[in-house]
Amino acid sequence: LLAAKGRLAVQADARGEPERRLESASRLGNRLFGPALAIPAFTVALYLGARQFAQRGFDLFDPKALTLSALGLASVLALAAALLCAYNINLRQVSSFDTYASRLAPISLLRDGDLALDEFFPDALAAEAESRTTGEPPYFLNYLIHTRGHFYDSHPPVGPILSLPVYALPVWLGIPRDPILAANVFSKLAASIMAALSALALFAALRRLLAAIGWAPGREIEVALLATLAYGLGTPVWSTAAQALWTHAPAVLGYA
Repeated sequence: LLAAKGRLAVQADARGEPERRLESASRLGNRLFGPALAIPAFTVALYLGARQFAQRGFDLFDPKALTLSALGLASVLALAAALLCAYNINLRQVSSFDTYASRLAPISLLRDGDLALDEFFPDALAAEAESRTTGEPPYFLNYLIHTRGHFYDSHPPVGPILSLPVYALPVWLGIPRDPILAANVFSKLAASIMAALSALALFAALRRLLAAIGWAPGREIEVALLATLAYGLGTPVWSTAAQALWTHAPAVLGYA
């Protein structure tokens, strides 16, 4: 109706808008197609790997549908790669002081085998925490717990524990040497991986659910994919859970 009445029109570009689009396109180039190009690469790698395992008596996929099975799994891996690229495209972790202790807890676990964070905080903070018995508590006790002479993260350790595989090798090798830099880099990577895995779990669950209830027969994969992309890219999973080691990241993974 609006079109028939002539109420619809193409809005003219703002001044400088075409130049801005060209600059953005030249800056990003073809890198945006990386996840799509990962599908054939993953397919070939999975196919060849499955063939090698089959020759040794281990059938990873149905031998009669080896190529299709490899393609299906490769598509799922490409979806994970696309989400990880989106979550890390800003190349930094976005958080606040309330994740500071959570970022450092995996390092303490890997180095010392405990969750005490004393080595990351100056003695002056410990002295202030112990001496302040009345009045308003120090600001940092909103994010830390100081008990029995030690600092601990005030959040549950689920996120730091799930992050250990991401932190392990760099921390043991001492790369980078600055623990704060390591905490910032690998906490963001760990959070984005948890968010991407939650999306993959949702995709798998939706496929089974749609097939079980008979909704959208023959199009379960397309519907599940659209719902997964809406979840992964159109909700706070991207803007919050995937950006830092808040409790949101392990929460969405657990829910999924």
